[in-house]
Amino acid sequence: PLFRSRSVNLLDGKETNDLSVPTGAMHVDLTMDKTYVPSSATTYWCKTFLLPKLESEAQIIGYDPVIEPGNEGLVHHMTVYECYNVTSFETGFDGVCRANMPQEAWRCYATVAVLGWAVGGRGERFPSDVGYPFGGKTGLHSVLIEMHYDNPKTMTGLVDSSGLRLYYTTIPRKYDATTVTVAYHSDPSLFLLRKQQAITVSTICPANCTKAGIPKEGVTVLYTLLHSHIAGRALTLRHFRNGKELPEILRNDNYDFNYQDTVAPAKEIKILPGDTLQIECTYTTESRSFNTFGGLGTNDEMCLATMTVYPAATLRNCLSRIPYSHFTSFINDSFVKGWAQYKGPLPSQIVDGLNTIDVSNPSVRKAYDEFLSTAERELFCNGKLDGFIPISAVVPFPQKFEPQPTEEPVPQCTGSGLGLQSVTLSGAHYLKAIPLMLLLFVFLCFETI
Repeated sequence: PLFRSRSVNLLDGKETNDLSVPTGAMHVDLTMDKTYVPSSATTYWCKTFLLPKLESEAQIIGYDPVIEPGNEGLVHHMTVYECYNVTSFETGFDGVCRANMPQEAWRCYATVAVLGWAVGGRGERFPSDVGYPFGGKTGLHSVLIEMHYDNPKTMTGLVDSSGLRLYYTTIPRKYDATTVTVAYHSDPSLFLLRKQQAITVSTICPANCTKAGIPKEGVTVLYTLLHSHIAGRALTLRHFRNGKELPEILRNDNYDFNYQDTVAPAKEIKILPGDTLQIECTYTTESRSFNTFGGLGTNDEMCLATMTVYPAATLRNCLSRIPYSHFTSFINDSFVKGWAQYKGPLPSQIVDGLNTIDVSNPSVRKAYDEFLSTAERELFCNGKLDGFIPISAVVPFPQKFEPQPTEEPVPQCTGSGLGLQSVTLSGAHYLKAIPLMLLLFVFLCFETI
């Protein structure tokens, strides 16, 4: 059997505690069908599903993971993509993502996510006045599930029937929900130098995207999921308005690849048109003898935050990256200074050139940090196909904002003698797990008494 231990989120926001099924709710199971998982270390498997055929509009009001017993360590995460205006699949699709996918499946894969689950998560229930619309005249009658299988030992003979159970209602709720994702592009432009203790990569969703895709009354954040791969150590989603920084939407300074759950904000957070969002991801590559690039594999990296918001926003994806032309300039400068070899201007050649960089030279790290923190960002933001005009632009970075006022530092108990991570307590977070916290303080602070 493939199992993982489960971390516990004590400090950031609040998890959904009530996972009871609302009275009168119906459900549909979207699961794999005895899928033979390839022996590759990383597999992304896609399967299309028709949603329940309904004459009138319905709303998804929650979901639970359905993990086949024994495969808890194999199923890493699932993403559900919308298939707008696809009312039937001539052939359907059930296979490795991207490979030989029919056009109608690509139409789903190229749109936006309805919801997602990652290892460690338990499920969600929307508030009683919120739901995710489908059926009727919404155009959403089918979905595609992308399943990430994590098989680091490249085991053979693995079979899986995991998936998600969606709860829905035909009783109209006041608000429709949508998802909004802020991310660095998961391609080779996300470049992490090898043998580094800490590298921070950040990128933005600027004001012109939220102005175009957030309703004038704003949206309320229900849940946020932060996501990177195994080099990730800390992730933060920051929030700016009118030149000033607001309180962070979500921060996780002890990110665990094997525990990724959605988190509800401790206090209400509204995003208004014209706000700017910034995702920051910190990684460690200290033990890696190879450079790391953005991609789908577990040893590749990602940097993203997905929020579930209401009322519905037309903005769905806000992606950006450092343009490849800037990487060419960086490699040229490194070549002139004798730090690297120039291989050519194509993306694959840029990767080859970056792999020749001399990481033992202290000047390289200084130049690399300056490059990551000051290079312009190439922006792509899009949304629901019939409700948002895609925006593509190159924007300056970093954008200047007045920082959030700092709070008085909170004393920390390190518990270094016990080999435990630092724990910081502040404000209402004490209420999350008082009995367990008392035990933690006894043990963590013992050596300082």
